[in-house]
Amino acid sequence: MRAVYRLPVKQGLVIPVPIGTNPIAIESTEVRWEVDDNNHLKFVIITISGMQIRHESTGAILSSYPEFEDLAFRLAAYIANSILIQTGFDAIDPEKVLHASPKIFPETPDEEKEFANSRKTIGISFTIDTFIRGEFLPMKYPVGFNHSSAAASYADGLRVSSPFLQYEQFYKVIEHFFGKMDGVKLDAAVSQYVLQYDSKYNQAKIKYLRELRNRCVHPLAHYGHVNSENLKSIREVRTALPIMRSLALLLLNHPPP
Repeated sequence: MRAVYRLPVKQGLVIPVPIGTNPIAIESTEVRWEVDDNNHLKFVIITISGMQIRHESTGAILSSYPEFEDLAFRLAAYIANSILIQTGFDAIDPEKVLHASPKIFPETPDEEKEFANSRKTIGISFTIDTFIRGEFLPMKYPVGFNHSSAAASYADGLRVSSPFLQYEQFYKVIEHFFGKMDGVKLDAAVSQYVLQYDSKYNQAKIKYLRELRNRCVHPLAHYGHVNSENLKSIREVRTALPIMRSLALLLLNHPPP
């Protein structure tokens, strides 16, 4: 069985889609880009194939179930996070996959017979208009799917307004790739890897970023807690934030093997 979700781009955004932009494949799914007459993105279409048919107690075919919803939500969240990272706009709401049933279709002759003899749920469509700053390049998305949790942390950092929460989310990208290390070993490993891309991230710089993150998280941090009621803290975090964000994005664009 095949399930299709149409996720609308949020109202007030206009995202131009370059002519010739093709669908992308992520594992067993296909993601397509539905545009309007002006070639602006209107819907993100996610198609998941190979679903097992399941029935509810009344005999109707279930259009969704927990394992499937987990995959659908992860895919929708990853696409939403990738668009946000790339363009600067939070274009789609991945929770739409939880609020509306997908359209479902048979994929084999046996499934066609089962569909013909069973009731099934009908998907809900949304019609919403949409604006862009930054280039929309979805062909880069499939390669990053293995690190979708790191992308989610980075995107969450873009969504929140507090510089302290932003800093914590961007730092989680480091933990995603170097989570088995801590302290000076982490400082050395991160610095050694990223220096090939940016010379400012020496070991002392990584140590400072790590210690500042600890000071954001722990009220009793050894070097003093930083928080939003202290102007000095705000200035320190805001000064370090672009450096932390650039490091996180560097790791997303050049993930360690």
